[in-house]
Amino acid sequence: MKKNLKTAAVLGAGMIVGAALGVLYAPYKGAKSRRRIAKWTQQNKDLLMAKIRQPELMHN
Repeated sequence: MKKNLKTAAVLGAGMIVGAALGVLYAPYKGAKSRRRIAKWTQQNKDLLMAKIRQPELMHN
């Protein structure tokens, strides 16, 4: 139980640090970044869905 709690705490801390660094080093402002992510997602929707359905494709 303690190991799981520690793992969750480290994971949560890593997510917070990662998000903060992402915001600090983002090459574009928020609105432009969101538009670029949305455009990329739409362009690659089929590939993303295939990877979600077949996790073994995630390593390609």
